[in-house]
Amino acid sequence: MKKRTTSKRNNQRGNVLVYTVLSALFLFLAVGLGVDLSHLYLTKAELQNAADAGALAGASALTLPDDIKITTAVDRAVNTMNLNKYNFNNKNFADVMDTTTQRTLVTFAINLTGPWISEASATALASRCQIRFTCCMARSTGVPAQTRSAMSRTTP
Repeated sequence: MKKRTTSKRNNQRGNVLVYTVLSALFLFLAVGLGVDLSHLYLTKAELQNAADAGALAGASALTLPDDIKITTAVDRAVNTMNLNKYNFNNKNFADVMDTTTQRTLVTFAINLTGPWISEASATALASRCQIRFTCCMARSTGVPAQTRSAMSRTTP
């Protein structure tokens, strides 16, 4: 009579399937996290570009006469920020917030270190001292960070 030999692997059926399913699950989770993080960084870069463009547009009006320069600077900054779309060119600031809220995102300062003041305060100070810096803050829902950009415009 021949003796049958038994293999040690008889009790281990299906383990490869479990390891494959778990590995695929972790791979999909890692890819999903990578896609979400890249979308976050792209949106933040687009918001930074909008803030930079708004600050430059606002700073271009600081050489105008005192009575109109602050209002014109805010108008230019808000209009320029509304031209810049973000979130894969799907949203602009007009879709997310009203014009009054957008105007509060533009602030002014005499020195780069601040203090940063609102449009109403800057209009009152414009005739007494020279406002040299404008700052635009771009923020959006879903993006945790706020980007700021400050630009100066000196008289020639």
